[in-house]
Amino acid sequence: DRAGRAQFPPGGLLTAFAQWRAVRRIKRAIATLPSAEAAALDRESLAEYFARTVKNPIARARLALHAEAVFAADPADLSLLAYLDRLRTTGGFAPEGPDLPGGGREHRFEGGAQSLALALAASLDVRLAEPIEEIVDAGAYVTARGPRGEHAAQQIVLAIPPVLARNLRVDLAEPARRYADEVRVGSVVKVFAAYARAFWRDDGWSGEAYNPVGTVRVTVPIGNALCAFVVGRDAARWRERDAAERRADVIATFTAQFGDEAREPVDCLEIDWGADPWSGGCVAATPPGVLARGAQWGATHRRIHIAGTESSSIWPGYMEGAIVAGERAATGVLAAL
Repeated sequence: DRAGRAQFPPGGLLTAFAQWRAVRRIKRAIATLPSAEAAALDRESLAEYFARTVKNPIARARLALHAEAVFAADPADLSLLAYLDRLRTTGGFAPEGPDLPGGGREHRFEGGAQSLALALAASLDVRLAEPIEEIVDAGAYVTARGPRGEHAAQQIVLAIPPVLARNLRVDLAEPARRYADEVRVGSVVKVFAAYARAFWRDDGWSGEAYNPVGTVRVTVPIGNALCAFVVGRDAARWRERDAAERRADVIATFTAQFGDEAREPVDCLEIDWGADPWSGGCVAATPPGVLARGAQWGATHRRIHIAGTESSSIWPGYMEGAIVAGERAATGVLAAL
């Protein structure tokens, strides 16, 4: 419809009914969490669950696309338990969003979301490009050491993605160490194409589009730009492709979605989160079997407080989750002083 484009084969009433039944079944499973069946849910991958319970291929493809967009991972690489729990903590299939206050996607920021971090950094002693390789919690202080020197503190907040803790020499409790070692990082590439004007609106289109196949799974509008999301296995292989080929692939997708005016953007910019050494990727994806073994990311380990969006009890993976986790860590630090 005019709100956006979903490029699926027409499914008709049978597909709509199959999708409704599948979503209802998933909602019921979410409502039972935490569940006595947690171990069984964690052993099964999301792809196996879809294959077992959703027989309509179009409905199954739509649900798989939704999972890829949320987790930036193939459903075969996701634990069913982790999938259900993430939906439980982020509002399910219809979370409150830009038009409904209270959701994890409620706001956009003039100057970009980084303006919040920059404003906070202006009043702090922030050291950039000083990686920490070891944290020692012994003696009167906790000491963080790296190639540029060391820092001592009474308490330390570790606000990094779990994957970055793998190579950090730090004595964490076993559940956190296991989670850091076994969790996978969803691969995400964002490609922005800026245009002189938002021409797609002339035809009444919102600028949103969803593809069950192909390189670009999701397209969203941002002002006069279109943003393509490349996720999962395609994103993991992204940097191996020639830059001109990557751009041509994305522009061809935009053109197929919104017409010939998409062929000539004013400028293009791509961000490959998997190639960023300070993040290692985007969105923690938990494979089958990890949670059943007691792995979890969060809490306090003596004088080391784990924060970061992945450790949040609500909206993990979103800015809202980062804020909630930061407030929890700050409360823990103040209580320990």
